[in-house]
Amino acid sequence: MTEKRIDNPEAKMINSEFQAQLEPTTRKSSSGEPRATPQVKQAQLRVISGSDEGLIKTIPPQGLLIGRSSYCNFVLNDPAVSAKHFRIVPLKTGFLIQDLESSNGTWFHRARMSQICVSRTEHFKVGRSILRLELLMSFDEDSLRSSPQAPRGSIQKRAGIR
Repeated sequence: MTEKRIDNPEAKMINSEFQAQLEPTTRKSSSGEPRATPQVKQAQLRVISGSDEGLIKTIPPQGLLIGRSSYCNFVLNDPAVSAKHFRIVPLKTGFLIQDLESSNGTWFHRARMSQICVSRTEHFKVGRSILRLELLMSFDEDSLRSSPQAPRGSIQKRAGIR
């Protein structure tokens, strides 16, 4: 049985976001000055519904392998999840979620995805389970220090920069 691929504009946008994550970029304000870049400081994976509802795991720097196998470092007991279903790999400003050729796929916004770069909290479906990747954002302190846009005493004080 051949999987039907849908020409999905959102999937193309997601893929271009992923490609952008692989190449370092400098964000600039409308005036051309460098600005503070949000970076992911920490994230966790939470099972929202399914046989493992309530299960939570903080994503370590080396990432996570998710599936039914005891070899995985995040094991799901959902029978519709493959032994090694998908993995999550940390990037500088988000996470790569990559399906490992699972039988039932990894689904975002009703589209089956082979890989996606996530830079905000997102829900997705694997097997019969719905998961949420929760990202906690921070700002690059070097960008805050060098940013002429940041008025002295406002953002810098709150960020603990002197």
